[in-house]
Amino acid sequence: MKINRMKKNLYIILMLLLSSTFSYSAEPLVRFYLQDGRSKSFNMDDIETFTFQSLKNVESIIIFLNDSIHSSISFANVDKISFFINKDQHRELWVYQRDRIKSFDPGQIDSLIFLNIKTNETVSIGTQIWMSKNLDLAFYRNGDTIPQITDSLEWANLTTGAWCYYNNDSELGKIYGKLYNWYAINDSRCLAPKGWHIPSDFEWETLSNFLGGINNAGNKLKESGISHWADQYYGTTNETGFTALPGGYRSSIGSLLFYGIGSNCYFWSSSEKDQKESWYWKLQSKNASFNNDIVNKVNGMSIRCIRD
Repeated sequence: MKINRMKKNLYIILMLLLSSTFSYSAEPLVRFYLQDGRSKSFNMDDIETFTFQSLKNVESIIIFLNDSIHSSISFANVDKISFFINKDQHRELWVYQRDRIKSFDPGQIDSLIFLNIKTNETVSIGTQIWMSKNLDLAFYRNGDTIPQITDSLEWANLTTGAWCYYNNDSELGKIYGKLYNWYAINDSRCLAPKGWHIPSDFEWETLSNFLGGINNAGNKLKESGISHWADQYYGTTNETGFTALPGGYRSSIGSLLFYGIGSNCYFWSSSEKDQKESWYWKLQSKNASFNNDIVNKVNGMSIRCIRD
């Protein structure tokens, strides 16, 4: 892209390759173009976040290469982002997607985060590729926010997507990720990042069968040791690298609003039984089983994504 050097306005174009945002290409996927024609490239595999911290000069763009976390507006499927000063001298931030353009006032944006799934965060098991960590997103694929709901009565009456932390404790979220209700899975805006999806009951069953069936697969999926599991059933190996953690679940009703942390692991499937209930898969510390059951869609459970 050729940028007019005579322009006095700061003009920064960030080109993101839509189809490669979650790839493992060694080629640079983000390039910063400056007013004087200089450019600098970054590999998406090396970037955790980038933030517009100030809007006065080029130093306003900061690259975070580690695990910095910010409140953010996230766009997992953008083609291009443009920051410029329009003819009325107002700053604008435009986000280009396949079929639309979103415009924002940069002064109201804390940061922009592009999520990247790294190769060391996936595991191949049989013919399937899985994420090796629980999902921890607060945005749908189009950038819309998924609400965090902490109030128990409000949670119990939901018919739309939401998430929470176990015991509403963000420190536990750093270990176990978020707990989602099933409505977040069924939303047309897509909860899983591009190139991934929430596994169906059949896909979970395929995983279980490959690892020896519902009575034996659990030992090959659970994290070994007692760092997170309260105790370990004999023979737990985590030989798959799946590293399932006992994140528990959130109930829709009753006195035990949160249950099972340290002893039970619950994963949603995308398969529903009927209007009120859907299928999930469970691991327990006391045995080697990995089996499915049905539960009310309002419950909060962990999510693992599988590759398309």
